[in-house]
Amino acid sequence: MIALLSGRRPEALLPSPSRGTEMAQPKQKPLYLLKRLASLTQAQFTDHWLNVHAALLRSIPEWSRLRSGYVQNHLIGSGLIGDWTFPYDGVTQVFVRPGTEGGPAFPQLPVFHDKVVPDELSFLDRERVIVLKTLEHIVLPGSAAVKVIVFHRRYPGTTLESFIEHWQGAHKDRLLEQVDFTQEIRGYRQNPLIAGESRYLSGEPLEASEDFDGASEFWFDTVNAAVTAFASRGFKVAIRDDPTGHFSIRREYACLVNPVIILPE
Repeated sequence: MIALLSGRRPEALLPSPSRGTEMAQPKQKPLYLLKRLASLTQAQFTDHWLNVHAALLRSIPEWSRLRSGYVQNHLIGSGLIGDWTFPYDGVTQVFVRPGTEGGPAFPQLPVFHDKVVPDELSFLDRERVIVLKTLEHIVLPGSAAVKVIVFHRRYPGTTLESFIEHWQGAHKDRLLEQVDFTQEIRGYRQNPLIAGESRYLSGEPLEASEDFDGASEFWFDTVNAAVTAFASRGFKVAIRDDPTGHFSIRREYACLVNPVIILPE
């Protein structure tokens, strides 16, 4: 059995009157695909991220004033699941506090440059960390101890608008019909990219090979439940082998993670 990092336990699955109904208005939710410094092991990186960096953020009043949630997603083992690859070292998700979207944003404040950036430079390769600003859509409310995050790319020639429309419509409905895939799911959220809002943490534009169009999150009670779901026929045939030409399947990444809640929503 793989031991999970200790942290605040996610809430249990909430009842949903309709599995296809989104339960809340979308929230602005930046996602960070992290790359550790080459000089650090994965264990050293994880320890600093979880214990040092999180404590620093919690000590800054402006951070909690502008954030309504913060989750560190730590790789379970290699982080690999199914036949996907994942060339990153973890994923941070941030919830921007409603009403503060107009700015100034936390990264624009002096305290960010004075305190946060120096700490990031001690464990992150900021030139390779990816920032995706997304809007969270809750499909199935709830969460659990294990999560799979799938980072999507649209098929060449497909507009972002038509990709998101398909993803949140026909694709979602087809996914929810696959009982052998969904029976173990404890939560499902779609996070489509806000057009034009992706970059490296250093501020540079993303290379084409690292630009994503959004991410799906699926929660499970155990690692085995997640592995079984993504090995199911319902997923492989009805979902992964997308016949519509919207998802660029071979260019997707996914990771198996332990979501550690640092700042509850």
